[in-house]
Amino acid sequence: MQNTAGRGAFEAVVSGLIPKLPSEWPPKGPCVCVLGTFDGVHRGHQILLSGASEDARNRGVPLCILTFHPHPYVTLGRSFAGYVLPLEERVELLRQFGEVWQIEFTEDFARTSPENFLTLLQKAELTSVWVGHDYRYGAGGKGTVQHLQTYFESLGIPVRIQTPVVEDAVRFASSGLRQALQNGDLKEYERIAGRSYFLRGTVRHGDGRGRNLGYPTANLVAKDALLANGVYCVSVTGAFEGCGLANLGVAPTFGQGRDRVLEVHLPDIRGEEIYQKILRVCFHERLREEIEFPSHETLLMQLKSDFSRFRDWVNKVRISHE
Repeated sequence: MQNTAGRGAFEAVVSGLIPKLPSEWPPKGPCVCVLGTFDGVHRGHQILLSGASEDARNRGVPLCILTFHPHPYVTLGRSFAGYVLPLEERVELLRQFGEVWQIEFTEDFARTSPENFLTLLQKAELTSVWVGHDYRYGAGGKGTVQHLQTYFESLGIPVRIQTPVVEDAVRFASSGLRQALQNGDLKEYERIAGRSYFLRGTVRHGDGRGRNLGYPTANLVAKDALLANGVYCVSVTGAFEGCGLANLGVAPTFGQGRDRVLEVHLPDIRGEEIYQKILRVCFHERLREEIEFPSHETLLMQLKSDFSRFRDWVNKVRISHE
């Protein structure tokens, strides 16, 4: 007897939580489908997505990227270090390859059997399916890519399985991105992701500490960012474009219990009103860890040293682009 648990849940939770996402599965007409969570959209993901996108172009059909949110570990209450990128940023990167369809991973959906998940995917007019080697699906993650391949190829639908992508003994994986961020290792992050780490947010009013010290800052909420606290050389785009010196953390010198904030000093800004404007901050070099200083005087001495190193970095970047 066929297990139908979770079928209605699947049809209900393929939804447009992000504006302009399709709201109903299946898509209209034939398509190539690629499956994955794609947290961080790293170089391994990019190879899979590029291959699927090229296949879709060759077939003259759209590419449908079917992804999950929240992460299954979050819904199931398992240990989870956190997202490499917020959902909005992940969707923006994925849209460079094709149409993004989102499954809301609810507890109800988590009970969908592997067989029903494949049956429901088959509702779409699939011309091919692309998937990573470690993709799991169905209740308890019991569905394997080998089962998926056997199922669809028995229907005449080719399945392409992306093998692990390894460079110099480093496997490109979302777990590697998380570890690099937690270590403050921007070079390792860039190596795996193929891009700089960035945060995007709305500039809010702070309490004026930076301005009083001679280093006014644009302040962005960074509560959920995985990147280790510290002082960084950054570049900024959006409402303002230029280089900045940033502190990510809780400013322990000024007391305990503070919210985690990204404070960006933009020395080239000349009185532009950037409050309530959106900035995209890319992190390029870590100068040091966040430190609790014994006095404001020692903090100011360190800020002068940080700013000198920041200027050296700016000059080095400018020379490399000449």
